[in-house]
Amino acid sequence: MKKDTQIILVGIAGLAAIIINDIIGLNNPPSNILWTPIVLTVIIWGVNYPLYKADFRIAIIYNYFLLLFNDILLRGFPTGVPVDEEGKGWIFLFSMLAFIIATIVMTGYAYVYRNDIDKKTKRNNFLSILISAFVTFLIYVLFLLDF
Repeated sequence: MKKDTQIILVGIAGLAAIIINDIIGLNNPPSNILWTPIVLTVIIWGVNYPLYKADFRIAIIYNYFLLLFNDILLRGFPTGVPVDEEGKGWIFLFSMLAFIIATIVMTGYAYVYRNDIDKKTKRNNFLSILISAFVTFLIYVLFLLDF
């Protein structure tokens, strides 16, 4: 299989897993909120491995996009009805847990799993993670917190 095809399939698999998790949550209301950190960790740690090899910065941006996309779906209609303030609090808690775990996993990929790169590239990868995490957090706080 060509590398480009594999990367596209990985991207589709990540989006599909999040959408399936949220569809399951329509029938079993709190499950999609509770499974958020686990599903996103599995996607970011395991499924997206080819993305890290292909282009680390694109993988980082894609992973933070998945976090925001999942949060938008959770806040929209996680149970088929609009979310009250308590529900928003639980979504915030589990989304932040997923955000922290994802950042740790991506930092691990930047330093541990990429031994074939030099220190400058590792530093650039870490800066990419920090900048992407900061931008994602700003988007989350400025736009999605009251959504």
